[in-house]
Amino acid sequence: TRIAPVGLDVERISDVDVDGLARTVLHPDERAGSLAAFFTYWTRKEAVVKATGDGLGVPLPEVRVSPPAEPPELLAYPGRELEATLHDLHPAAGYSASLAVLTTAPLRVFEQRAILDD
Repeated sequence: TRIAPVGLDVERISDVDVDGLARTVLHPDERAGSLAAFFTYWTRKEAVVKATGDGLGVPLPEVRVSPPAEPPELLAYPGRELEATLHDLHPAAGYSASLAVLTTAPLRVFEQRAILDD
């Protein structure tokens, strides 16, 4: 897009130790009741840090996003005010994906499945 920086994260939903990883991904106030919820938090946060260019230099627990059952929204970013629009994407089954665009301007997001030739 020419509107603003973009970040995208896609993760395979795998059987991970959510309690163990929560310390490195979730803020103490954030709760993931399922693997899918945990990966929604994770992809939303990673999409934001990719869009900023800060990457994993920013502690993910300090990046606050809305809970997975709510519309995606950036609530807080460490060290600065940051405007962003988040979208949960709809990848293939077994994956979680989020898109972050560093603007609050209205956006239209189009998703299209790739057709892979074998």
